[in-house]
Amino acid sequence: MTEYEYTIPAYMLCAIEYGDTSGLSDSDEKALDDFLESLPKGDRVLSFGTISEFTTSNDVLGFIGCDCVHATLTIFEG
Repeated sequence: MTEYEYTIPAYMLCAIEYGDTSGLSDSDEKALDDFLESLPKGDRVLSFGTISEFTTSNDVLGFIGCDCVHATLTIFEG
């Protein structure tokens, strides 16, 4: 098992969990798609923290500040 840590904009969680991108701009949707495509492949689970906090950068949009949550991607090997 391998774990990776990420910081993800809180407003993108609905798009990640349910595929509902109606609240995202076209550029945010593309940035999210690119981020998700870049994640390690395999049997995996992406879990999110329950507390959001303002950060000046994140792993999806780069140096754009917004409320974010911490995420853990777990890859199961074998």
